[in-house]
Amino acid sequence: LDPFGFYQAFWWAHMLSVFALLAVTPYTNLVHVFTSGFNVAIAPVKPMGKLNTPFSLAKMAEAGTYE
Repeated sequence: LDPFGFYQAFWWAHMLSVFALLAVTPYTNLVHVFTSGFNVAIAPVKPMGKLNTPFSLAKMAEAGTYE
């Protein structure tokens, strides 16, 4: 086997494995590697479980009313 034929065989094997990996990616957990960056960029900064307070604690402490 000449060196050029050896190179071509490895090149084709590499291309087939890359295309197979690209074809299988959406059906495996590997898709998370590619989509996690988009999720971090788009996700809101506010924590999901944070509730808004309908009153000001500082004002209540000043007035002394906690009811």
